[in-house]
Amino acid sequence: MTAPRRWRFVHLAVLRPLLTVTALVCLYYLLPVDQAVRPWTMAVFTGGLAVVALLVVGEVRMILRSPFPAWQGAQALALIVPLFLLLFADLYYVLGHDRPGSFDVGLTRTDALYFTVTVFATVGFGDIAPVSATARALVTVQMVADLVVLSVVLRVIVTAVQRRRSSTRDSSVRRRQQHGGDQPGHGLDPHGGEGRRGTHRGAQVGHTARDPRDAALGRIRPARLHQVHRRGQHDPHPGAGPHQEQHEGQAGEGDDEAPAAEPAPGVPPRRPSRDR
Repeated sequence: MTAPRRWRFVHLAVLRPLLTVTALVCLYYLLPVDQAVRPWTMAVFTGGLAVVALLVVGEVRMILRSPFPAWQGAQALALIVPLFLLLFADLYYVLGHDRPGSFDVGLTRTDALYFTVTVFATVGFGDIAPVSATARALVTVQMVADLVVLSVVLRVIVTAVQRRRSSTRDSSVRRRQQHGGDQPGHGLDPHGGEGRRGTHRGAQVGHTARDPRDAALGRIRPARLHQVHRRGQHDPHPGAGPHQEQHEGQAGEGDDEAPAAEPAPGVPPRRPSRDR
């Protein structure tokens, strides 16, 4: 892994999620809240859940466009899940201060966050329990919302990451195929034939035919044919005597043996003369 890629990994997969979670927790502890349950309190809480849903949609779109979908998915979870839990923790804190009998113990901000996380993780220690009907109704809403987050939101984000990875892999494969098809001897003709591959093979055959040994053979064969043609012109008699055959054998020394000439039809073969 190169240095820029390593830094991008640390930035997207480690620093950004950690800074996001830290910023949300600091806002939870520092922002002043009204310690009385009013109608606008529930409206703000409902609006916060709507913001979480919009964040899910926006993060999924960012994952589908990101060159690093897994790291973007980690950033999305680091933003959505803590914000979701802090909304319920803040509501439990306000409810515990406005109506002290809602829980079996008094809740601080840390106690409210702790109770919210135990409900989300389905641990159920039992040290903090809802008592009033309102508190139990809110805890029931959180349990149903936890199931939605775990079964729908988490699955949607993971599916988006996998789809982006597969599309990126397919795009890289198509680019490699396109680059390989531009080179000689690679890829097929767009009309269905092996045009480029055939051209490349033809070039190889032409290169082989231009071998020096083939060129030498090409010069020797016409020379032999020329010698045979000249012998046919200088020898008017098809049935030459032994001296003529010996002379032709010496002239064509080094050539391949040619078959003896046959006499013309109807002409008796000449007999060699004998010394008297």
